[in-house]
Amino acid sequence: MDDQVTYPHESLEQRVQLLEAAVARLTRDFAEAQRKGSPRGGNAAVQAPPDVDKWTEEWIAAWDSKGNPVARVATPLECNKEGGGGKGDWAGDPVVKFDPKFWKKESWVGRHFSQCPPEYLDMHASNDEYRAGMALRDPEKKKWAKYNLRGAALAKGWATMLRNDPGLARTSPEAAFDDNFPSDDIPF
Repeated sequence: MDDQVTYPHESLEQRVQLLEAAVARLTRDFAEAQRKGSPRGGNAAVQAPPDVDKWTEEWIAAWDSKGNPVARVATPLECNKEGGGGKGDWAGDPVVKFDPKFWKKESWVGRHFSQCPPEYLDMHASNDEYRAGMALRDPEKKKWAKYNLRGAALAKGWATMLRNDPGLARTSPEAAFDDNFPSDDIPF
């Protein structure tokens, strides 16, 4: 235990934030290494099209055999990020705006990713990856690919987090409000 160095001025929260940032950096580096492909063997990944911008490439883990992007899994730090509401800001727990085409069960539109079941989030992620691949093929729609890939990455991240710890699932905001409201009787 002599090799551990503790810094009294760092709180536990600061240490956790540093570790999460390091994990996010390693995840991005690993995804970049996967994109470049392995020099050994025949399982090298398909190379990215040359005209993908850096903001889109940030969310790509690999390319499938057909040349479609595969989104990386967002880290817990990215999934728990709070949005500021300004232009360009985004939240790590976005609201579902549409159901995937092949989803035939209960609709989850209007709820946050943290409120959805993991199998729904998996289908949502694959749908967003497909939409990103289609957007990259059309020069006029190419700018939307980064948003689709970001949504797919966040859906994958939330699905992973909810599978590992089902207690993370948020309740609906309406239910939380109703539970905290004492009664309908106003004493005046």
